[in-house]
Amino acid sequence: MTPNPPRRPDPDDREETVMGVPIPAEDDGPRRAAGASSSAGEPGLLPAEAYRPTDRPPTALLTVYDDGAADGEVVRLRAAVVRIGRTAGDVLIPHDDRVASPHVTIRREKTADGWRWTVADAGGTDGLFVRVNRAPLSAGSEFVVGRGRYRFAAGPPPTLTEVVGGVAGVSVRVTGAEAWIGTAPGCEVRRADPFAEPYHARVYHAPGRGWAVEHDGALNGVWLRVPQVTVDKVCYFLIGEQRFRLQPGA
Repeated sequence: MTPNPPRRPDPDDREETVMGVPIPAEDDGPRRAAGASSSAGEPGLLPAEAYRPTDRPPTALLTVYDDGAADGEVVRLRAAVVRIGRTAGDVLIPHDDRVASPHVTIRREKTADGWRWTVADAGGTDGLFVRVNRAPLSAGSEFVVGRGRYRFAAGPPPTLTEVVGGVAGVSVRVTGAEAWIGTAPGCEVRRADPFAEPYHARVYHAPGRGWAVEHDGALNGVWLRVPQVTVDKVCYFLIGEQRFRLQPGA
C-alpha cells in the first residue's frame, strides 16, 4: 500500500508577519459593511483625514507653465530656499534671455500660525511680476498687459509709458479719470497685440484712493511688478516670459 504523499503547504495558509510579528487575519475583528464609515451611526464623530506629515514642513508645488498652456511641469519644493534662474539656481529656465541668474528666490519660513512662503526678486533687471485683478498705482509702478509693459507716472498729468527692453518708449497722457489699454479703437493706449483683449485693462482714478489698474476677466490678466510677495493660498508670477504658479503646502 502506497502511503499518501505529504500535502504541500498552500502559500495562502502561511501566517503573514511583519518583522516576525503575526498580522491578525481579517476574520479576527468585527466587520463593517463595504463603504461604511467608521463613524457611521455615531453622531458627532468625524471621519479620519487623509494622512499628511505634521512634524516636518509641508511641501509646496511650483508649476512651470508650458507655452500657451494651462498646465505644465510640477516641481515639488522641499527645500527651505529655492532659487529660479537662467543658468544658476534650483529651477532653470535656460532658454529665456530675460531671466537673470538667479532671478527670484522662494523662501519657506516658520511663523506662529504655521508656515509661510515668499517670492522675492533676487535682483533681475527684468523684475518680478504677480498676477492681480486690481492694484493701486504709484509713481514708477510697472505692469504687464498682453505683450506690453507699462510704467505709470502720477503727473500731473498722469502718463503711461511703454517699456521696451528696459527702455522707455511712447508715452500717453491720461487726460480724464480713466484710460483703457487694449486693441479696440476706443482705447487710449491701443496696440496690435494677439494676447490683449479689445478692452483689456482700465487705469482709473478713485476719489480719495488714488490711481489703480484693473481688469475684468481678461484671459491673460494684468501683472504688477513687485519686489516681493507673501503667498497665502495660490500665487501666479512672471519672470521674463515664463509664468509660474506657486501653491503652498497645507
